[in-house]
Amino acid sequence: MWAIGHLDVSTDEFWLMKPVEFFMRMHVYNETREGQQQFQANLIRQQTSFLVNLQLDKKSKVSPKKLWPLWFDEKEEPKIIETAPDNIQQLIKAVNG
Repeated sequence: MWAIGHLDVSTDEFWLMKPVEFFMRMHVYNETREGQQQFQANLIRQQTSFLVNLQLDKKSKVSPKKLWPLWFDEKEEPKIIETAPDNIQQLIKAVNG
């Protein structure tokens, strides 16, 4: 009963829960957990870069992102595919016959 402990629900609430509600709660739990992981990883990275930079002269200091790149530094932007009007007309003709 992992979900009961992590989702902070009673046994009765868990068994009366609809699947949609369960998956929504799991989504919120996962987002919260990911935020905590990002915070901790960023804190460790900043502390590490601070300690490394103590040993270096001022000209060769390293930024935290350059020293230790993490998975959340660059989020992938959704790609927008532009379609030409000719392609749309061809699709409409193909669908309508």
